[in-house]
Amino acid sequence: MSSGRRALATVLDRRGALMSLFGLVLAPYAARAGSPARRLHALFPGTRMLPWLRLSSWPTPLEEHASLAKALGVGRLFVKRDDRAGAAYGGSKLRKLELLLADAEARGHRGVATQGGVASNQTLATAFFAKQRGLAAQLFLLPERPSAAARAHLLAQAALGAEQRLVGSEAQAGRAIARLAERPYVIPTGGSSALGNAGFVEAGLELAEQVKPDAVYLPLGTGGSAVGLALGLQTARADAEVVAVRTASPRFGTPSLLRRAAREMSSLLHALDPAFASTDRLPRLRVREGFVGKGYAEPTASGRRMRDLARAEAGLELDLTYSAKALAALAADAPKLRDKSVVFWLTYDAREVPSGTAKVSDLPRALRAYAR
Repeated sequence: MSSGRRALATVLDRRGALMSLFGLVLAPYAARAGSPARRLHALFPGTRMLPWLRLSSWPTPLEEHASLAKALGVGRLFVKRDDRAGAAYGGSKLRKLELLLADAEARGHRGVATQGGVASNQTLATAFFAKQRGLAAQLFLLPERPSAAARAHLLAQAALGAEQRLVGSEAQAGRAIARLAERPYVIPTGGSSALGNAGFVEAGLELAEQVKPDAVYLPLGTGGSAVGLALGLQTARADAEVVAVRTASPRFGTPSLLRRAAREMSSLLHALDPAFASTDRLPRLRVREGFVGKGYAEPTASGRRMRDLARAEAGLELDLTYSAKALAALAADAPKLRDKSVVFWLTYDAREVPSGTAKVSDLPRALRAYAR
């Protein structure tokens, strides 16, 4: 072990930083391979030890949409265009993958493994960028409603050379990953870990340079993005409330899990640079209930209305699993936002990843029913 690595390990041990679910061990990646400058680095130089790739051009655009604001009944509406992250494909998942794939490479892994629904944006983004980096991708996919999106994602993943396997539950996926002969780098569900979520601390600092809003609305899945964003805004002294709209199971995004995510993330960054405050308390973050409908990936009537409205008034494409439900919550809250400045964080990238010559018959037999 190098002296730099021993020093980092000592700092982490002394400060008791809580590592991610999969036992994160950081290497001084920036010192070995060069890390692109980040806002987080400028404020907290010790965070240059984080592994970090540049997979997109940042910042993503922030657009004001007066027509959509009027239709919704809010004061001023800005849309954070994370759908434009990545030259060909990306979305908000790219913010976490820049850190997680960098860590996989720094630790010498030749492949990555992750899990998500059969139409998961995160599993597709993992396969897409793993392919770019020369890493094998193994995807453990959970059942959800057959759809055009599921078909497109499954065929694109096959075209990218990802190994796909249908599993019945997250626990089953975890056991299957643990049995793999070649140990891949494990990317947790949604990319949410102390390391991955740090990408959204950077996102909060990025947004604060563009605008100082009263509120930011985004979908709530595993919760890591929302917590990171809230911590970043708090660090930038931006007095904005992050409203995370539940789009997945209520077992995600509970108060205790969100506090844990804040603690682990802030402890990691504090360990690297003591000027970053470690906290056991949640920043200004509110979970908005009532818009998940019948469950994850189940479309809602209000979501469909918001998809159509965003397309007509602003030329924006929303997905029915996440972003349309988040905009539906914003619309429902409009009476309280008539004199407010609001950011809608568009996490979804509607661009299709080419499937080439991939056919349904190329998929594992258990997955073919989801792509018909």
